[in-house]
Amino acid sequence: MFGKKVILLGLIFFTSVCLPQTFEGKIVAKEISLNINSVRSALMEETEANYDESWDNLSDEELFQMQVEKLFYRNNEELKILAMNSEDPGYEEETYSEYLSEIWVKGSKMSIWGEDQDGKYAVIFDLNSPATYILKPDEKIVIELDLNKYSQQIKQMMGDYTSTNEDNFSMTSTGKTKKINGYGCTLYKGTNEDGDPQQLWVTTSIDAGLLAVFVNLMEYTSKFAGILINEKETNFYKSIGGIPIVDKHISYDNLNISEILSVEQITVPDSKFTVPSDYKKMSWEQMMNQE
Repeated sequence: MFGKKVILLGLIFFTSVCLPQTFEGKIVAKEISLNINSVRSALMEETEANYDESWDNLSDEELFQMQVEKLFYRNNEELKILAMNSEDPGYEEETYSEYLSEIWVKGSKMSIWGEDQDGKYAVIFDLNSPATYILKPDEKIVIELDLNKYSQQIKQMMGDYTSTNEDNFSMTSTGKTKKINGYGCTLYKGTNEDGDPQQLWVTTSIDAGLLAVFVNLMEYTSKFAGILINEKETNFYKSIGGIPIVDKHISYDNLNISEILSVEQITVPDSKFTVPSDYKKMSWEQMMNQE
């Protein structure tokens, strides 16, 4: 009922170190996921149609990975069309998904309201408290999750970041620039903490408050749940003073795209950080048993 992604979304949407929190407003974001294996046949057909003799010594898997990397350069609509044309009724995993979310910020208070394959959800938390509230609005259910109490379970779900996989994060500026959603961005290419391909369109055209929103959240999970942060990635954003407007990366056979669509500095009502009184409480254990 509650996807694990929903549980962790409010905890790992951004990367962080502790900075003064002054931003108040709303951030609208989009998350796209394309299952790579589900479009394997279509990608291999494209390989055959555009075959080059220089590929003669490459294995089928190497040819497939070459096509996968080309997915980074397709726009969202092209990826959606590829997924629709590749739908296999017998394939159990979701081929393509696209969901919007709203991130509300007021001082140290934050909440994320959105929808995924399991329906509507919300995550409410305060950067100064280990208490996190996970809401299922359609069913009027809330789970109060104490990050100190359930730190071991969260670690198992996320996977501990060790010095070994931290070494895999590496980014280099390509020098290529373009405007995305009103922000001037520079393209960085490299690998994520797992060593998988990653591309970031990063903007430095932000105020200090918004940068603080971005960089404070991973410190939040490290402080209360004891999850080690990826220091290389954190230091990368600190050193350039920017945030990714678009993040494309490969993870668990999926091409994942996160994009910030808009940012508004507005007065945020306290209701965005309050659990409605008519919601029924559910324990962590009950939630996990329904997975």
